Amino acid sequence: MKHLYVELARKNGQLARLKAKRVAVMLRLYGKDPTQRQWLRIKAMILSKSVNYHLRQASILSSHIRLLESKENQNAK
Repeated sequence: MKHLYVELARKNGQLARLKAKRVAVMLRLYGKDPTQRQWLRIKAMILSKSVNYHLRQASILSSHIRLLESKENQNAK
């Protein structure tokens, strides 16, 4: 069970990192001509919410993994 949570946390972290890179590129392109590329800023804002979601999921899963590991250590003693 713990292995499944570790994989999910890793995948969420990877997705967050990938999407954050996309947001950075979008914002860099938006900075070149803000008046003509307002739509790009909106798309970047939507994508950044997805990055936030994946980071939050990875954080929740990692805290749950730590909780499982502490329970395993207590049972082993």
